[in-house]
Amino acid sequence: SGLGFGWVHGRYKLHPRLVVPFRNFDGRTVGFQGRTVVYEDTTNRWIGPTNPPGYFWSTVGVWDCGGDDQYWVLTEGPSDALTAVGVGVSAVCCRGASLAQNAQTVALLIAGLADKRVVLAGDADRGGEAFNSELGIALSEAGVQTHQLVYPSAA
Repeated sequence: SGLGFGWVHGRYKLHPRLVVPFRNFDGRTVGFQGRTVVYEDTTNRWIGPTNPPGYFWSTVGVWDCGGDDQYWVLTEGPSDALTAVGVGVSAVCCRGASLAQNAQTVALLIAGLADKRVVLAGDADRGGEAFNSELGIALSEAGVQTHQLVYPSAA
């Protein structure tokens, strides 16, 4: 893009990071997040770039495995999406659970997932429950077939 790394802020630069590119549904790189490789960094695990004036980095990352996927997994962040891709399942992530309430993010997901069966895989916490519920409603109302991943309960 020619923007270089001038769009990362101080917290991003505190520790070395594994950088995960975010592609859109057309395969074009439209953003990234970096995961710290320092175990002790518990407050800044995943961080993305700041937005350039007048522009924004994508809130959605897409990993299309290129097969005739029966299901796509939709996650809150890149870690779970990368796990799905690691076992051969196409995945989409949002940069965070709260983006399930962002109209632009929801519109991107509806357009990109229109002809797919989607498994909602928010985290097993309150934020993940809201993520699954809000996106489940929005995608279903748009005609996208959705399913929700059910986590086993602790006994």
